[in-house]
Order: sequence, then C-alpha cells, then structure tokens
Amino acid sequence: MNNLKKEYGTVMVDGMAVNILQLPYIDGDVYKAVGMTDAQIEEAGGLGNVVLPCDAHYQLSWDIINQDAEDESEACDWDAVAATLCE
Repeated sequence: MNNLKKEYGTVMVDGMAVNILQLPYIDGDVYKAVGMTDAQIEEAGGLGNVVLPCDAHYQLSWDIINQDAEDESEACDWDAVAATLCE
C-alpha cells in the first residue's frame, strides 16, 4: 500500500483530524479505509515512507445505513466514523 495520498478528506477522531488515505471500500455491512493524523505521517517521515500495517494508523469504518442508495455518498453517515488506532 505505497500509493497513500491525502486526497480523500478528513474525519474527526477524538478531537483530532485524521486524513483518509484511501478511497473507502465496501467490506460486508461497512465501508472501510485507512487514516493517519498529520503527526503520524510526519513521524513516519512522510507518506512515501508509510508501510501499513507497520506504522501507527487508524482503521476507519462507516456503517452502511442505506443499502439501496444509488450514490455512495448516501450509503453512510460519513460523519459517524468508528476508528481504531492500530500500532
């Protein structure tokens, strides 16, 4: 996973902005993605040096609340993210 980019927006986790580093993907009844704070990215020496799952990162997930949504933007409450810090 070396093509991480800070182009998928941010979510708030415990009062911290977490950069979504990949396009969220469907995994069962949730969308998932990986995220890192600016401090985590800096500590790793920049995105080019991040090798997951070795570096500290967040596993992000959003419950799918509208299974019939034709547009992914309506499938989840994108502000209601569950985040797990992986170290």
